[in-house]
Amino acid sequence: MLDQLDDPIPYTLPDDTLARARSRGTQLRRRRRAARLLAAVPILVVLVLGAGAAWVDHRTNQVDRVEIAAGVLSPVVAGEPYNVLVVGLDAPPLDGQPSVDGQRSDTQLVVRVDPTAGTLSVLALPRDLVLAGATERLNAKIGEGGPDALISAIHGSLGIPIAHYVAIDFHGFVRLVDAAGGVSVQAPAAIRDDLTGLQLTGGCQHLDGASTLALVRSRHLQYVSRGTWVTDPLGDLGRLAREQVVIPLVLSQLQHRASDPTTFEQLLTVFADNTTVDAGFSRSALAELAHWGQGIDPGQLIVQTLPVIPFTTPNGGAVLRPAENAPAVVDGFQQGHPVPTTADPAGSNLISVCT
Repeated sequence: MLDQLDDPIPYTLPDDTLARARSRGTQLRRRRRAARLLAAVPILVVLVLGAGAAWVDHRTNQVDRVEIAAGVLSPVVAGEPYNVLVVGLDAPPLDGQPSVDGQRSDTQLVVRVDPTAGTLSVLALPRDLVLAGATERLNAKIGEGGPDALISAIHGSLGIPIAHYVAIDFHGFVRLVDAAGGVSVQAPAAIRDDLTGLQLTGGCQHLDGASTLALVRSRHLQYVSRGTWVTDPLGDLGRLAREQVVIPLVLSQLQHRASDPTTFEQLLTVFADNTTVDAGFSRSALAELAHWGQGIDPGQLIVQTLPVIPFTTPNGGAVLRPAENAPAVVDGFQQGHPVPTTADPAGSNLISVCT
């Protein structure tokens, strides 16, 4: 009865349909990998601690440590979740890079570590964020009062307790990218940012560490549209979007090259020379975190950006304030139950992975 349904000539999808399907599948896989790898940022350089050789101990003991005032950091209770604040510092300036007045935290990630549940969660805080009761951007806090001020602001305004502090400077980021062999990205058209020195043509191109830094720092990016330079309206959120494209590329390549002795030594040197941790973050605690992190189910990693809305200060400054649903997102983050958000800066298409 169903003989008429048998087609002696199998149906073949058109080539363009197959191409679109493959492209969509690749994008989804890359997004999943990006989320997993972005969450690995806080323990990237810590992973080298697993070797345990004497010379590794010697180098890791050279890591700079900063004293945090009593009561600023929350205690770590065995088996209980705790938060690590990871920042990228924009000082001292690189050769050819613009200088700034005082130190700034260019990237701010709160990483929730839950050893019992076996999960990592990451909440990204925009650098242009102005929290309740403050008049300056969050990234200026560290220049005003050091890590203590930044940690206190996050805890006091968002209610997120911080147990440990990790910072890596611009030089360290450049060296990480160079150790990874650079990254290849593509743009639909020429892009630039005069403030960071970014100058890229359209299409796929390979970037070294300095050029990659100029890209991920860019908050005033412009691109060519119909022969005219147009400013990216996303501002700092656009910068976050580009970070979520570039940083996973760096991490992915480093993961593949970490077994090479030369790359391993470069990673260890970056960790020793360009990373700062709080004085209470002992080598054994770092190694324990790294060892535990290696066993995490990648599918359990969660990455979010604090929902924000644009705001103009009385003096005309363009900043960001927490959106109405920000408290719910923060609460979900702390409870290990993320609240879905509609604002996703990763939707920017100004930069993508080369195909």
